[in-house]
Amino acid sequence: MLEKEIPEHLKNTYSLLTRAFPNGVTESQYLHILGILYEHMSDRNLSEIVSLFTNKSSSVVKNDIYKVKANNNLLMNKGKTEDILKVYGFMDWINED
Repeated sequence: MLEKEIPEHLKNTYSLLTRAFPNGVTESQYLHILGILYEHMSDRNLSEIVSLFTNKSSSVVKNDIYKVKANNNLLMNKGKTEDILKVYGFMDWINED
Protein backbone atom coordinates (compact mmCIF):
# COMPACT_ATOMS: atom_id res chain seq x y z
CA MET A 1 0.00 0.00 0.00
CA LEU A 2 1.37 3.41 -0.95
CA GLU A 3 1.80 5.97 1.77
CA LYS A 4 -0.02 9.25 1.27
CA GLU A 5 2.15 12.22 0.42
CA ILE A 6 1.10 14.96 2.79
CA PRO A 7 2.28 18.46 1.84
CA GLU A 8 4.71 19.84 4.42
CA HIS A 9 2.43 22.77 5.37
CA LEU A 10 -0.44 20.35 6.16
CA LYS A 11 1.47 17.65 8.07
CA ASN A 12 0.58 19.00 11.52
CA THR A 13 -3.10 19.13 10.62
CA TYR A 14 -3.02 15.60 9.22
CA SER A 15 -1.25 14.41 12.36
CA LEU A 16 -3.91 16.05 14.56
CA LEU A 17 -6.73 14.39 12.63
CA THR A 18 -5.13 10.94 12.62
CA ARG A 19 -4.35 11.11 16.34
CA ALA A 20 -7.86 12.27 17.21
CA PHE A 21 -9.67 9.89 14.85
CA PRO A 22 -7.41 6.88 14.19
CA ASN A 23 -10.35 4.80 12.94
CA GLY A 24 -11.83 7.50 10.71
CA VAL A 25 -14.86 9.68 11.32
CA THR A 26 -18.62 9.44 11.13
CA GLU A 27 -20.46 11.65 8.65
CA SER A 28 -21.47 14.06 11.43
CA GLN A 29 -17.88 14.23 12.74
CA TYR A 30 -16.70 14.89 9.18
CA LEU A 31 -19.08 17.85 8.86
CA HIS A 32 -18.11 19.10 12.32
CA ILE A 33 -14.41 18.95 11.42
CA LEU A 34 -15.10 21.03 8.32
CA GLY A 35 -16.88 23.65 10.41
CA ILE A 36 -14.32 23.67 13.21
CA LEU A 37 -11.22 23.87 11.02
CA TYR A 38 -12.82 26.30 8.54
CA GLU A 39 -12.12 29.22 10.86
CA HIS A 40 -8.40 28.41 10.86
CA MET A 41 -7.65 27.32 7.29
CA SER A 42 -8.20 28.42 3.72
CA ASP A 43 -10.87 26.56 1.75
CA ARG A 44 -8.18 25.05 -0.46
CA ASN A 45 -6.00 23.76 2.38
CA LEU A 46 -9.01 22.50 4.31
CA SER A 47 -10.41 20.61 1.34
CA GLU A 48 -6.98 19.16 0.54
CA ILE A 49 -6.21 17.87 4.03
CA VAL A 50 -9.69 16.54 4.74
CA SER A 51 -9.66 14.86 1.34
CA LEU A 52 -6.40 13.13 2.22
CA PHE A 53 -7.73 12.16 5.65
CA THR A 54 -11.12 10.82 4.47
CA ASN A 55 -10.21 9.62 0.96
CA LYS A 56 -13.02 11.76 -0.45
CA SER A 57 -12.29 13.78 -3.55
CA SER A 58 -11.22 17.33 -2.85
CA SER A 59 -14.09 18.70 -4.96
CA VAL A 60 -16.62 16.78 -2.83
CA VAL A 61 -14.98 18.09 0.34
CA LYS A 62 -14.96 21.66 -1.01
CA ASN A 63 -18.69 21.41 -1.79
CA ASP A 64 -19.30 20.05 1.71
CA ILE A 65 -17.39 23.00 3.18
CA TYR A 66 -19.77 25.37 1.39
CA LYS A 67 -22.75 23.28 2.50
CA VAL A 68 -21.64 23.47 6.15
CA LYS A 69 -21.08 27.22 5.96
CA ALA A 70 -24.51 27.75 4.40
CA ASN A 71 -26.33 25.60 6.97
CA ASN A 72 -25.25 26.09 10.58
CA ASN A 73 -27.69 23.39 11.67
CA LEU A 74 -25.14 20.86 10.37
CA LEU A 75 -22.82 22.01 13.14
CA MET A 76 -25.23 21.32 15.98
CA ASN A 77 -23.60 19.12 18.62
CA LYS A 78 -20.10 19.78 17.27
CA GLY A 79 -18.86 20.09 20.86
CA LYS A 80 -18.04 16.39 21.19
CA THR A 81 -15.95 16.44 18.03
CA GLU A 82 -14.19 19.60 19.17
CA ASP A 83 -13.52 18.03 22.58
CA ILE A 84 -11.87 15.03 20.90
CA LEU A 85 -9.68 17.36 18.85
CA LYS A 86 -8.72 19.28 22.01
CA VAL A 87 -7.57 16.09 23.75
CA TYR A 88 -5.17 15.47 20.86
CA GLY A 89 -3.67 18.96 20.62
CA PHE A 90 -6.17 21.20 18.84
CA MET A 91 -5.31 24.22 20.99
CA ASP A 92 -1.58 23.76 20.33
CA TRP A 93 -2.35 23.37 16.61
CA ILE A 94 -4.30 26.68 16.63
CA ASN A 95 -1.36 28.45 18.26
CA GLU A 96 1.26 27.18 15.82
CA ASP A 97 2.94 29.70 13.57
